[in-house]
Amino acid sequence: MWEQCISRDSTHAKALRNLALAYFDKRGDAASARVCMERALKYRKDPRLLFEYQQLLKNTNVSVAERLDVYGRYPELLAQRDLLRELIEDVYSVSGDTAALIRSLPEDLSPEREAVVRTACSLVGKVNYFWGGKSLVIGWDVRWGELRQVTAAGSSTTGAYRPYGLDCSGFVDWVFFNQSGGSYVIGHGGGATMQHSYCTDISWADAQPGDLVFYPDNSHVGIVGGRDANGELLIIHCASGYNNVVITGKEGFTSISRPRYYAE
Repeated sequence: MWEQCISRDSTHAKALRNLALAYFDKRGDAASARVCMERALKYRKDPRLLFEYQQLLKNTNVSVAERLDVYGRYPELLAQRDLLRELIEDVYSVSGDTAALIRSLPEDLSPEREAVVRTACSLVGKVNYFWGGKSLVIGWDVRWGELRQVTAAGSSTTGAYRPYGLDCSGFVDWVFFNQSGGSYVIGHGGGATMQHSYCTDISWADAQPGDLVFYPDNSHVGIVGGRDANGELLIIHCASGYNNVVITGKEGFTSISRPRYYAE
């Protein structure tokens, strides 16, 4: 489909980007993916395209020096200091788990769902768990990692000083906020219970990447990322037990819901 679109309009940046992801994720053709992504950036100077291009380079084991050299080609995008910080940090982090998960996404998955999973994966292993931690920042939040006092009540860490990060619902809010370009906050910042109220409960058999999963009484929330080699669900969540954003099985999660955001 995307090849046909490009045959009609060779400057269609979105089609070039989608074809690049298809080449890499579905065919394993990294060289063609790079060519398409570079062409997309040529016709559309978008910082999110640059971020995705860097993810592609990282997942194909391109050297740090070469990835940093790419930035010099797009100085107008790197004028944004927050974006620069996010991209530089991403260059030095590698996660085989997230790359494998993304490559295994279903071919017919909607662009919105795919974007949610990719956005969630971008924080795996990078952001500490912080009780009451929230962020409505596009990209990397400069507060993450700063030593701050936990002021939210109800945790054994309340009153302690810890590296700032996100709690479980804060992570889900950040993912949907970033995926939507800042236009949508699932649950409107009200925590896991409110997030659940903006979803429709479904059966586990109907699970798709991008759906939300919950512990009993909405005490924890995560995002369905996909399935492992045995067909078992993989969940992306910010977990206090791991003190970070992680990918695990669905142990502990007892219900699954579909965000009405997808309007399927």
